Amino acid sequence: DTGGSVLDENHRDQGSLLTMSAMLSQEGEDYWGAEFVTWDSGQRRERRLGKGDAILFPSEKRHNVKQVRGDRRCIIMELWEGPANR
Repeated sequence: DTGGSVLDENHRDQGSLLTMSAMLSQEGEDYWGAEFVTWDSGQRRERRLGKGDAILFPSEKRHNVKQVRGDRRCIIMELWEGPANR
């Protein structure tokens, strides 16, 4: 099966400070494709994340995921600024 992707080159997580994506699936066994893409100084950079790998980046950084085949599972966490807990 062919799954989804986030192919919008201008995609950003708006409002949060930091975003973390942690991979729960193993590429080549559970899924194929799904390279994590960011842009650094206008240059496209692709990263492959293995099971247990995570990437942490400023939420406003442009990023997306290439097309996925199979069952790719990950945890996405966004950290937000807010009032202190009491």
